[in-house]
Amino acid sequence: MTRIKLVAASAGLFLGSAGAALAAIVTVQGSYTMQLNKTCLSETGPSTITLYGHASFILSTRVLTIKGFEDAITPANTSAKETSIDITEAYSFSSTGLTLGPSSYHAYYQAITGGVATIVAFGGIDSEGCIETGTLLR
Repeated sequence: MTRIKLVAASAGLFLGSAGAALAAIVTVQGSYTMQLNKTCLSETGPSTITLYGHASFILSTRVLTIKGFEDAITPANTSAKETSIDITEAYSFSSTGLTLGPSSYHAYYQAITGGVATIVAFGGIDSEGCIETGTLLR
């Protein structure tokens, strides 16, 4: 029984280090279609914001530009509005995370082509305390 546990633990260490090495070479760069869903709670009720548009990640400067639209519903669904957006902010990434401006998220990268993630799913609690989930599709 002890031997099986030791072999399984050794295999996990080997796969873990190989996975980390593979993930370290994955980058987020270029053009993506982006959707971001944000839900916030306040004393008057929940509000939701959905952002969708084009995201351009410039790897050399670590600058992100997002152009598109944002749909917002206020607490208690008292009003809704759509506004165009044009945002520029810093970004960074690691093998398990993505930071957009002041907010950091858990990130999962798939469909790696030439070291670049073509699908990124991310989510977490943003810098304002709201729940955010999003996808990037290249």
